[in-house]
Amino acid sequence: MQRLIGGGLVVLACVGGALHLTWQRREVLRTLEQLIAALLLMERELGRGEPDTATLLELAAQSVAGSASRFFRNVGEALNRNGERPLAELWREEGEALALPSSAKAAFDAAGQILGRYDAREQRKGLHTAAQTLQEELQSAKEEEKQTSRLTLALGSCTAVFLLVLLL
Repeated sequence: MQRLIGGGLVVLACVGGALHLTWQRREVLRTLEQLIAALLLMERELGRGEPDTATLLELAAQSVAGSASRFFRNVGEALNRNGERPLAELWREEGEALALPSSAKAAFDAAGQILGRYDAREQRKGLHTAAQTLQEELQSAKEEEKQTSRLTLALGSCTAVFLLVLLL
């Protein structure tokens, strides 16, 4: 009876680990989608007028959820507290907490480099370019996630069966 319970726990642990890895990868996809939406919103707002950077960051934080919302809120708060520090530096520091692939992180950091530095037209162009690059990264990550999630679940299940056979 103890072996059966132990075997069941091993199966649950292996499959649960595989599901957790799949969930983490999907969280990265959701974060990318939220960041793209926020950058496009900021681009539109700059097209309507020239709002200050703090207003843009607050609008972005309100328009998205999860870690993307926390990112924009934290950058806005840090900008208000530390007005002498450049926005690009605050953006980069807060961006480290985002779970993004390195290529997506580079494109996202580029948006922080231009925001608040140039005229509205140049900022819009930079935000649009960053959003396009993130969109390409998102499509690539989605394709990879489809293949990887199936493989992860299959390997987790096979590992569970293998360990179960060893235990019993």
